[in-house]
Amino acid sequence: MTWKNRRKTICLGLAVVLLLVMYLALPIPSQAATVFGLGSSSATVRTVMGTPTSVSQILNLSTWYYGSSTVDFQDGKVTGWQQGSRTLKVSTGSAVSGATPIRVGSTASQVTAAMGTPQSMASFGFGSSWWYYGLSTVELENGLVTGWANHGDLTGKTTSQNVFKGVEETIPYTSVSQYATALIIPKAQTTAIWRLPRTERVQSTVRLSSGRSFPFVAENGSYYGQISQQTGRSKTVFVHSYYRSDGTYVRSYYRSLPH
Repeated sequence: MTWKNRRKTICLGLAVVLLLVMYLALPIPSQAATVFGLGSSSATVRTVMGTPTSVSQILNLSTWYYGSSTVDFQDGKVTGWQQGSRTLKVSTGSAVSGATPIRVGSTASQVTAAMGTPQSMASFGFGSSWWYYGLSTVELENGLVTGWANHGDLTGKTTSQNVFKGVEETIPYTSVSQYATALIIPKAQTTAIWRLPRTERVQSTVRLSSGRSFPFVAENGSYYGQISQQTGRSKTVFVHSYYRSDGTYVRSYYRSLPH
């Protein structure tokens, strides 16, 4: 091989190496998200779901509406959602066959393994969230299960639980005041909720002017504004679930204000 031909071969080899280096340096194109989940950004939700039909904003909290379906954000990150007239493409993961039953102290990933992605999820501040499976709920505090209310959807998926069997509103108010919050909710909110189908209504939340949310229907089935059979007055006080000293779980409930 002559020097001229050898030089051409060397130059061609260097060109090939240079092109290969440039190709490997190119950024790998990212695939567009197909689902969103807890903690996803608003940009991800917009990519997955498109432009919302409407948006409401209170301070750093916002809700995007897709028909009657909603996605809740805090500081631009997903904190909850509710399935409604338009199917939300949301996932926390899939149920795993033979997964360990849910118990007090189970993690969020263990709840997902047992039950799959919740139909709706609501966050109520201070690390508290409810995962809705049909009419049933799993309550978590700071990512760990603290209790649940089984209305049929959790059967066979949880361990046993000692639940208070009486009428919660007969418990003296003084003994639950530390768990109680009196609510004043605009009538427009409750009117809109009552127009929803039953499952959506059960999974709905009411929001104070401060932005803090509460479930419209409590774990024991009572709801905001219900007339109390004990007092004859509207139930406007939400009592958070708690455990008695003997380990009995008292589900969250609504009650009327004391005299």
